[in-house]
Amino acid sequence: MTLILNCLTPNYVIQVSDRRLMLSRGLVYDDNSNKAIFVNGNIIFSYTGLASFDNRKTMNDDWFLDTIGDVYNRYPNISLTTTAEHIAERASEAMNKINTNNTLKRLAFVDVGWAKLPDHDHLSPLYIVISNAHDQDGMWLNEAKSKFSVLPFSPPPDMPVKLVVDGQPLGSELKSRLLHQLKSCVKKDVGPKTTTRLLLSAARSLASHNSYVGKDFLVNCIPKETVRVGKAELIGGYPKRNIATFMFVPEKTSKPIQYSPHIFTYGVSCKGMVVYQGTS
Repeated sequence: MTLILNCLTPNYVIQVSDRRLMLSRGLVYDDNSNKAIFVNGNIIFSYTGLASFDNRKTMNDDWFLDTIGDVYNRYPNISLTTTAEHIAERASEAMNKINTNNTLKRLAFVDVGWAKLPDHDHLSPLYIVISNAHDQDGMWLNEAKSKFSVLPFSPPPDMPVKLVVDGQPLGSELKSRLLHQLKSCVKKDVGPKTTTRLLLSAARSLASHNSYVGKDFLVNCIPKETVRVGKAELIGGYPKRNIATFMFVPEKTSKPIQYSPHIFTYGVSCKGMVVYQGTS
C-alpha cells in the first residue's frame, strides 16, 4: 500500500506519491511503478492498495487509464463526479471476480484537483476517493466492501490548507508538525515549491522506517490559475504558480532520469513518459 500525500490550498493543489509495489506477503514487487494519472488539466489520480485486478497482467494505473478513456468516449460531457461513479461501478465488477480475502482487496483511487461545486461559479479545490475500503469520513476500513463508493471532499472556504494522507499512515506527530508548517507556508504565500519540500521531507521520514513506502517519489502540482476547459498543459520541474508540473524525485539524486505521470486529455491517452539526460 503506497503513500499518497495530498495538499489542498486556495491557489494550488499538490499530490506526492511513492512508486513501490508490494506483494501480499510483504516483499517488494517493483520499486518503480507509475501510480499517477493527470486528467484533463485539472486533476491528478493516484491509487493505493491492491495493484491489479488480474494477477498483475494489467496494473491498476493502466486499468484506470483505459477505463476513464472508455467512459469519456461514451459520455464526453459528464461531470467529474459522474465519471468517478462510472469508474466505481466498473471497479466493483472487476474486484468481485477476484477470489482472495477482503483485507487484500482494499483499493482506493485518490484524486486531488479543481472543480466547480454545485451552486458555485468558481473553481474550488477538491479531494475525491473512489474506494471499497473508506468510511464516510475518509478513514480506512480493515476489510474491503463489496462495492466501491465515491467520496468527495472540499475544504471550507475559510480553511487555509487541507492535508490528506492516504495509504500508509503518516503518524500523528509527523502529520501534526507537517500541517503546522503547511499552514505557515500558505499564510506567508511562499508558493508551492517550499510546500513541496515539506511534503517530500515528511514522505522521506516515513519511508526511512516503513518498508511499505518507497524512497522515490512523483510530485504533481496543479495551480488554480492554470485550469482551463478544453486545455491542458504539463511540464517537468519544480512546482510553479503559473503552470501544472510533475517532478520525479529519486532517493539518489544523481539519477539522470525523469518520469511523468500518465496523461489523459479529452480522449487522448499518453502513458508515462521517461526522459533521460545523456545516454539511456
